[in-house]
Amino acid sequence: MKIGYVCVSLFLAFISLVPTARCQGIFMNPSLEKEKEVLKPLSELEKMDTADLMEEWQSISNNFIPSDVRTFDVPPRQIEPFVMHMEVGDKCQGTYFVRIGEDTIDLLIFSPSRNHIFNRRKQQSGVFYFYAEESGEYEFHFQNKQWTNTIRVTFAFSVNHVGDGRVTKQDLNPLEEKMTFRIMDIEMVESEVKVAQQIQEKYYTNTKHAHTKVLWVAIAETIIILGTTVWQVTYIKRLLDNRRLL
Repeated sequence: MKIGYVCVSLFLAFISLVPTARCQGIFMNPSLEKEKEVLKPLSELEKMDTADLMEEWQSISNNFIPSDVRTFDVPPRQIEPFVMHMEVGDKCQGTYFVRIGEDTIDLLIFSPSRNHIFNRRKQQSGVFYFYAEESGEYEFHFQNKQWTNTIRVTFAFSVNHVGDGRVTKQDLNPLEEKMTFRIMDIEMVESEVKVAQQIQEKYYTNTKHAHTKVLWVAIAETIIILGTTVWQVTYIKRLLDNRRLL
């Protein structure tokens, strides 16, 4: 349970790392090559623990605003695939976590040529980011290796296509700058609301399950008490009947 709360806190921290002041960073981004230099290889991200992953994400997620946040169930021994089309140079980044109290999930990412580019296994959360080196369909496979448990996954991601957001301050007049900031603020709030809604739904679901368990326990206890009472009354009645015969 404690690990689950850490995963949720990690995810919320990812989303909240985009304050308004940092929206101006879109005009001051380093060049593409310099940005690539600071990114760690995916092979290192696969093995990072939660603390190191959090630190790494804070260092590179300046302008991460999810384009989509999805929550879905992965049945036992099944794979839930997602497909994204990317061109060479597009940047893809995202994060995921499983529902509080559930088991771990595997995430495998395949390039259009079917090569493994990311393989993080038996974890409750993770992040990834990479630049597409091939054009085509990239596949994201969430794999549940459990035999009986269905695992619920929340997945937030964005794909920045070549040229998207690569504007300079000289290209915009003051009014356009203000509009850009407002739009980014709205997108940030929308993303936070989606995540908050998902967390609230998970809380209600967990509470409902807990109440159901308590109800069944109470019913079982009532049946046991009633059964014991009936047995005691019957036993005492038999003792009294035997004494009358004597």
